[in-house]
Amino acid sequence: MDPRQALEKVGNVAIGAFGDRVLIGVLLGFLDDETPGLCYKRITENAPLFDFISDEDWQMYAEKAKRVNFKDITVERVAKELKKRRNDLYSVIINTPGGADWLRAQVDTVRQKMGIT
Repeated sequence: MDPRQALEKVGNVAIGAFGDRVLIGVLLGFLDDETPGLCYKRITENAPLFDFISDEDWQMYAEKAKRVNFKDITVERVAKELKKRRNDLYSVIINTPGGADWLRAQVDTVRQKMGIT
């Protein structure tokens, strides 16, 4: 399944329930195929994780998200889940200068694009 289809499917599931957990899972899902080396490169080059998602797609997902309570999506929650699921990437992020800021920027991007305040 391509990432765009996955996002649409997750958007539909999130409307039903478990909004925060689902969206955090989506964030982590984008890191599933990452290697520690690629993660390090993204951090050092300040490369976004979601650059392939168009503004139109973000708008569609944000429209669906209006019906979901996403208030509890924080960097801390994402980092905690990342540590459980991908400790190798968590280690790269926390040990690379600028890594925590990069992760915060990814979470902030999702929050901003989805209209989460």
